[in-house]
Amino acid sequence: PTSRMLSKAASLSKLKNFLSEIAEIEKRDSVYTSAHQIERLTKPGSRYMNLNPFEVLQVDVTATEEDIKKQFRKLSILVHPDKNPNDKDRAQSAFDAVKSAMEMLKDDDKMSLLGERFEEAKAITDHELEKRLREAKLRNQEFDIDREFRTEFRKQSIKLLAEYELKKRELEIKFAESRKREAEEKERVEREAAEKKEFDQKWEDNREKRVGSWRDFQTKAKKPKKDKDMIGIMRPPRAMPERRPAPGGPARND
Repeated sequence: PTSRMLSKAASLSKLKNFLSEIAEIEKRDSVYTSAHQIERLTKPGSRYMNLNPFEVLQVDVTATEEDIKKQFRKLSILVHPDKNPNDKDRAQSAFDAVKSAMEMLKDDDKMSLLGERFEEAKAITDHELEKRLREAKLRNQEFDIDREFRTEFRKQSIKLLAEYELKKRELEIKFAESRKREAEEKERVEREAAEKKEFDQKWEDNREKRVGSWRDFQTKAKKPKKDKDMIGIMRPPRAMPERRPAPGGPARND
C-alpha cells in the first residue's frame, strides 16, 4: 500500500508539472495573438515604451540577429493591417511600431545613442538595487537580484528614453518657433523693401508730371493778371501843376 501511495503521489506530481507546463505555454502563446500585440503596441503609454526596439520586439538585448529577424517576422504578421480588417487603424500603428523598431536596430547612430541610455539606466539600477539589498539583509528577507534587476532596468530605461524624447521634442518645438519667427521677420523685411521699391518707382514715374506741373505753375505766376471788370476803373493819379518859385525863393508844389 505504501509503494502504491508513493507511485500515485509521483503520478500526481508529474501530472501537476505537466499541467503547469501546459498553462505556461498557453499563457505564453496567448501573448502572441493579434489582439494582444495590437493592444500592447498602441495602448496609452506605449508611445514611450516603443522607443526601446527590444521592448517592441520582445527580445533580449543579447538576442542574435537571426532571433531578432524571426521575432520581427512573427510580430509583423500578427499585427499586419490586412490580417486585422476589423481593427485596421490600430493595426497599422502597431505595424509601424514594429517596423520602426527593426529599422532602429539597423541604424548604428541610433543604436549608439540607445546604448548610452542603457548604460545610464544600468548605473541607476545598480545604485537602487544596492539600497534594496541592504534593506532586505537588515530585514532578513530574500532578494532575487536577477529578477529585481530586470524589472528595475526595464523601468529606468523606459523612463530615461521618455525623458530624452520629451527634451528632444521640446527643443524641436523651440527650434521650429525660432525658425517661424525668423521667417516672419524675413517676410516683413522683404515686404517693406518691396513696398519701398514700389513707392520709389511710382515717385520716379511721376517725376516728369510733377516737374511739368511746377513749370506750368511758374509760367502762370509770371503772367500779369488781366481783369476785364477793372479796365476803365483804374486810372493813373492826376499830375499836380508845378508852380514856379518866386524869385529868390524855393520851388513849391501845392
